[in-house]
Amino acid sequence: MMKRRSFLKHTALITVVGSLLPTELVKAGVTADKQVTYALPHAVPQVRHGNYALSSIDLPLPSWVQMAQPNRLLANGVETSSNDLTTHRIQVGEHAVTYIQSEDLTRVSLGDVFIECANDQPYEQRIAAYGYTLTLLNSGAHKKSIVLPQGGVAIAYRGYSEVAHHPIQENEVAVLHGKEIDGALNAYTTLLVISNHQ
Repeated sequence: MMKRRSFLKHTALITVVGSLLPTELVKAGVTADKQVTYALPHAVPQVRHGNYALSSIDLPLPSWVQMAQPNRLLANGVETSSNDLTTHRIQVGEHAVTYIQSEDLTRVSLGDVFIECANDQPYEQRIAAYGYTLTLLNSGAHKKSIVLPQGGVAIAYRGYSEVAHHPIQENEVAVLHGKEIDGALNAYTTLLVISNHQ
């Protein structure tokens, strides 16, 4: 009777620990080759009046990154259309990153430095300022291989990407662990990577 009770206790303990341990390791980022992704909330429609409130969102990101709710500025003020602007404000340390995307153009700024690119063209452009690097990647009409820096975040604004063989879909954020990471952008994909050099 005693052996059976001891066996059941040990089996239950091993089962509980075994089921919790992998989840905690992934959450803590202990496995360097694993990327953790989080969904961004959908952009909130806003009338273009220049006086909309930025609502912060709570994601388990590195402490130097804070994100606001993405917004969709309605071109006609009533309903969504292809002429709307998608905006996203990200705080890196004490500096603001602003992402703006229209149907044809994407613009990213860090302070007074900015990148502006056509959405139908492949590009890889960088801003390095204030101890941070922003890399804006777009695949255009073709798939594109990429190498991402260690220790940052990658935000998929359009399309589908892979980072270290893990998918990142539109409106998702990936926390980048480990050393430089190989990845790929599918056609018509836009990815913003922010890394900290401080």
